[in-house]
Amino acid sequence: MSQQAGAGHNGGTSQLQHDGEAVRAPAEVEGPVGRGAVLGRAVVSVGGMRAATVPLRAGRAVPEAGALERARSFVEGNPGWIALALLGILSAVALLMRRRSR
Repeated sequence: MSQQAGAGHNGGTSQLQHDGEAVRAPAEVEGPVGRGAVLGRAVVSVGGMRAATVPLRAGRAVPEAGALERARSFVEGNPGWIALALLGILSAVALLMRRRSR
């Protein structure tokens, strides 16, 4: 199965293809998502001809992410910036402590 991904974040699409079957769906979905919500489409081809197209539906409801989940997602997506910010903060604290000890 090969995957061709689009932009990646909210609004990008992923397309999976395997033996005449194609699935087109968003790479990410913003919550909340209700059970049964249409998230994409699956196209089945036989001999190069489209045989069927069916909607891809959410199997369960997913609530909107809370503050903690959004923070976790931000940290996971930006480890370099987080490390740089921590390094800056630690450097500033070290300089202030050094000045106070003089």
